[in-house]
Amino acid sequence: MDSAIRHAALELLVEEGFDRMSMEGVAGRAGVGKAAIYRRWDCKTALVVDSIHDLVSSKLDWPNTGDIRADLEVIFTQSLNKMRGMEGGLMAAVAGEMVRNKELGAGVRAQFVGCRKEDLLDRIRGAIDDGQLQPGDAELLAEVGFAIIHHRMLLSDAPLSDDLPRRLVAQFFPQE
Repeated sequence: MDSAIRHAALELLVEEGFDRMSMEGVAGRAGVGKAAIYRRWDCKTALVVDSIHDLVSSKLDWPNTGDIRADLEVIFTQSLNKMRGMEGGLMAAVAGEMVRNKELGAGVRAQFVGCRKEDLLDRIRGAIDDGQLQPGDAELLAEVGFAIIHHRMLLSDAPLSDDLPRRLVAQFFPQE
């Protein structure tokens, strides 16, 4: 039941936008009563944040092989594939809503963006310490690949080409 509710919430977020979607609409789409939703989530923001977190976290299986460049290529490829699928439309909808709705933005950043960034930042710092990467601004390196993928998806007409992850790694994480 939770899965159906989360899926309905994300579909309606993309179709209607956060302000127009309603808990009643989510209940109808999921085939449950509103009480079933309110027993699990106290408000629409909590439902949407949890639904995004559940979707993205369940589909991210970041490798940790000890080869930061190979791992990053896989990680960026996963992100690229998400942008091409339903998650791409969702990402566009969420990005717009995060600007308009500060509470939603804070929730998404806290539940998803922050924890993923910290994980990648730790890996990059470790790769710098191990000599796999040249010393540099680890925080910027943790953002650059995703920033370019998201920029291409949301703001640019540049293609999300299959070779983009490899090019990102080659450009921003060069071998010594």
